[in-house]
Amino acid sequence: MRLLIDVQGAQNDSRFRGIGRYVNALLAHLIATKVDGDEIVLLLNGQLIDGEKEVKATYSGLVEAENFKVWYPLAPASWGSARNIARRLTSQVIREWAIRQVSPDCLLISSLFEGCGDDVVTSIPSCDMPPTAVVFYDLIPFLYPEQYLANSSLRGWYAEKLQHLKCADLLLAISQASRRDAMEYLGVSEEQVANISSGIDVEMFGRESAPWEDTVKKYGVPERYLLYVGAADPRKNLGAFLQAFGSLPSSEIGDVSVVIVGRITNGQRKALGKIASALPRGSRQLIFAGHVSDDALIAFYRHALALVFPSLHEGFGLPLLEAMAAGCPVIASNCSAFPEVVGVQEALFDPMSLQSMSELIRKVILDKEYRNWLIAEQSGRVGLFSWGGVAERAWSAMRHLVANGRRRSLGSKSTGRTALINEVATQLRLVGAPVKYFVQAAKSIEMTIAGVQGSK
Repeated sequence: MRLLIDVQGAQNDSRFRGIGRYVNALLAHLIATKVDGDEIVLLLNGQLIDGEKEVKATYSGLVEAENFKVWYPLAPASWGSARNIARRLTSQVIREWAIRQVSPDCLLISSLFEGCGDDVVTSIPSCDMPPTAVVFYDLIPFLYPEQYLANSSLRGWYAEKLQHLKCADLLLAISQASRRDAMEYLGVSEEQVANISSGIDVEMFGRESAPWEDTVKKYGVPERYLLYVGAADPRKNLGAFLQAFGSLPSSEIGDVSVVIVGRITNGQRKALGKIASALPRGSRQLIFAGHVSDDALIAFYRHALALVFPSLHEGFGLPLLEAMAAGCPVIASNCSAFPEVVGVQEALFDPMSLQSMSELIRKVILDKEYRNWLIAEQSGRVGLFSWGGVAERAWSAMRHLVANGRRRSLGSKSTGRTALINEVATQLRLVGAPVKYFVQAAKSIEMTIAGVQGSK
């Protein structure tokens, strides 16, 4: 099978977030688990120069040099400005031409919901494309629109991406919870969505961490602390976590701090600091470590009393698995994907109940035997989440897609240079684009032809 993978999710700023980790891990293991007769081709966005260099440096030698295909959108192409509409739609034409030029058996889009604020362009037209699979992370903006779709531009962008998502032939869900959401809220059939789950690099989280003394000195971490890793938007439920923690007697929590690792805005710091001011030692009992290196993150996991994860919804919840792999006990919400990751009912609390949360927080602070039991139970689950298994499930689902003939009318359009020029010119005329866009498009066309046909 010839698999073409759109790797823009590993090129833009998503590469610094969980999506980027997922895309790169999945890609590496798709390469490692392919069999004789399989071929992987990577489709890169030439406007994302730093990301293009990183992808090529990472996978050079693993993917044949001629199988790095580069196409060039008209920039700026982001959804964030109405002035970019003509460039974005024209860029979609160029990208789709590049896909047809490669003529894959299957197209895999690593991250569809991109391009709101950068030059990533993704689309799934209803025809003239190969069978298309999409890595499906979550529907969080759909489920929490007041938090994530606050303005008309965001709502328009997300609505368009949802329509494209519904045109996909196959969704590769990162958890069983995400699979259920796709079927419940999008009306996707069971056959159209497969749970490939998520994985963990056991060797990475089992290696030596940064010296703890250096971490203590740098971040001012006390001997006893509860850890949270992630962002701080409202669905993360951190305010409730701090309230539940603060409801416990000062004799039990006076020497315990809460450490938050992750990028936090100034506004979020102030809001959480205000809640923390009611703690026995005030806001000093809440420590913001910010974004940390992998070595420091592992050190934080290994020395914490426990990871507390009070989130209301995640596609998977990777910090849970990271903590478990590092030997850190985990307690978490009893909703979304968390039960399938954590695996033991005794580690779950109701995130909507301060009493339920505080009771389990109290237990994990005071009961060392309980913590040790959690470590033993949860470390045994880590092996269930291998990236090799994720890749094998993805290959299986895509092979089934191709074998069962869910093929669109690929090949009904010419893939030649003249065809591309005509398509682009038609699109620009349809939107009444100025002459300068035709000039810019001509450059993008020539660079794309060179980047896809290998004459670059």
